[in-house]
Amino acid sequence: MRTHTTLGAIFLSLLLLAGCQSAYKPDGDYYFSTVEVAKTTANGSPAIAAMTRDDLLRAVGGRPEQGAPKRLDVTITDVHFKNPVLSLIVGDGNRMASTASIRDAATGKTEWEQKFVTTDKTSYILNGVAGIAVSALQNKRNVEAKMARGAAEQIGGKALGGKSVRLADTKPVNTTLPSEGSSPLRRPTDDAPDAAGDPVS
Repeated sequence: MRTHTTLGAIFLSLLLLAGCQSAYKPDGDYYFSTVEVAKTTANGSPAIAAMTRDDLLRAVGGRPEQGAPKRLDVTITDVHFKNPVLSLIVGDGNRMASTASIRDAATGKTEWEQKFVTTDKTSYILNGVAGIAVSALQNKRNVEAKMARGAAEQIGGKALGGKSVRLADTKPVNTTLPSEGSSPLRRPTDDAPDAAGDPVS
């Protein structure tokens, strides 16, 4: 009972923090000429930054190059995998923390910045003894791909003015980041109407 109560408190805290900030809504048309993702934490593999960038390209790319060019930067500040000890004692799950910012490509002025926490909600379902098994047997590469996609949906939706973004579940194929000044984004977005998650402050 105590474990369920603690886990419920964790979820309640995340819900209370969600939706605290508004989406990016500048005056006039805009498009993203640059998207970059960096990882400052030692947790997680280097590939999670590349997967997040690939998914962000799918989320915000493909817009007509009309209006002001913008730069979207994301920094992954933490990657946490379900911990067997915490799962046994209080409940735990997979999650990723990141900070996203949008700058005007011409002036470099920061116009929008938010912090996000992306959770793998299914990883929080089983805890206790069963949670230990889930933690030990999960494929971390698949977990990273799932969290990268979730972060791209969250961040992409807010960067597009609050648009609902849902990306297809695809296996990551690109694990290297292109150099600065790469070609403009031209990847199409997905059209599914499901709502993306909300950021936290």
